[in-house]
Amino acid sequence: MQKRIHVAVGVIINQNKHILLAKRLGHLHQGGKWEFPGGKVETNETVTEALIRELKEEVNLDVSNTTPFMDISHDYPDKHVRLDIHLITEFSNQA
Repeated sequence: MQKRIHVAVGVIINQNKHILLAKRLGHLHQGGKWEFPGGKVETNETVTEALIRELKEEVNLDVSNTTPFMDISHDYPDKHVRLDIHLITEFSNQA
């Protein structure tokens, strides 16, 4: 059975309509590719809770609200990844 991973992804858009992207570290799965920031949804955690936690840890943003945008799934040879993508326009701090 394939490993199933649920990932909360944030499309972060600031007041100037700039979008935040990050480049995956080379040693990670799909390393070297560009991505929207986010991370794994933990057990008993909502997607919004995961995004708030991950974006604080990864890029020091304090997110106050997320809006569901789209849901995409990818099957890789070793795992199934569900990308639960949310729009984020309400946040403080600077990445």
